Amino acid sequence: MLARINMYKDITCIICPISCRIKVSFTDDTLSNIEGYQCKKGKTYAMNEATCPRRIFTTTIRANDGELSRVPVRSTKPIKRENLFKAMKIAKNVKLHAPVGFGQIIIKDFTEKGIDLISTWEVK
Repeated sequence: MLARINMYKDITCIICPISCRIKVSFTDDTLSNIEGYQCKKGKTYAMNEATCPRRIFTTTIRANDGELSRVPVRSTKPIKRENLFKAMKIAKNVKLHAPVGFGQIIIKDFTEKGIDLISTWEVK
């Protein structure tokens, strides 16, 4: 019989001000237990953070011919944490020309289908 491999991950929930300390347990690379959460949102957050962490990507992109030299942008949905460096490389090579509208799609399907890169500031 093969030995079962147990792993634990301690996660601090950031969904609400309670900041629950949640312990996620894995057995043989399978999520086996979640404890320490005080609400359903905390349990969902911990499960997602332990199995497929995602982050909203934010940065600035060069802008030519505008009142600002850089335009702040963000992803419309969280992207996989493993794709953050890929996202930075893509954004680094983008150059915009003014005008750029608030919420304008800069790159459609940025790192994954359905996740766009949009501007968060208007540049005239």
